[in-house]
Amino acid sequence: MALWGRMLTARDENYERGIRCFDQGNFKDAIEAFQSVIADGRSTGVVLRLARFYLGEAHSALAMSNGTSESAIENVKAAIALHPRFADLHFQLGATYLDRHEWDKALGAFEEALAINPKYAKAVVLRAAALYGSGKLGAAADKGKKEERVLARRQPCQPLGQFCRHLLRQSSR
Repeated sequence: MALWGRMLTARDENYERGIRCFDQGNFKDAIEAFQSVIADGRSTGVVLRLARFYLGEAHSALAMSNGTSESAIENVKAAIALHPRFADLHFQLGATYLDRHEWDKALGAFEEALAINPKYAKAVVLRAAALYGSGKLGAAADKGKKEERVLARRQPCQPLGQFCRHLLRQSSR
């Protein structure tokens, strides 16, 4: 059998268990299984890369299911450690901090998401929300003007456009 065929048919029980758990929404067990794949050193190539990918996805999914708890933050950070160039993960961390009213941490996470993807409309708007929440109305209004232009081009969903208009009204008072 060709090398490629052996690679695709090689079975890794921990990887398969991780996929089953992930598909069933059992993210804690999926994390454990994917960590085992990485730690045991037997898997290489495609299986190892997929295990790392799904490990990040499982951390992210677990974080989303945990809401704004400290464990949610830790899970998103673990996912970011595995996939630092995924803007969505930085956005998710920022949104979690925003919900917790941790404005500066939220702002930092949104800035990181925007460094990866400068056209990430939701991160642009929530960065302005973090500025607004921290009492930096002038900066939030300046960002709000930019966000209004960005969102106008992207046909925004209603709440984001309304928030930008709210920032602009607040700054003119």
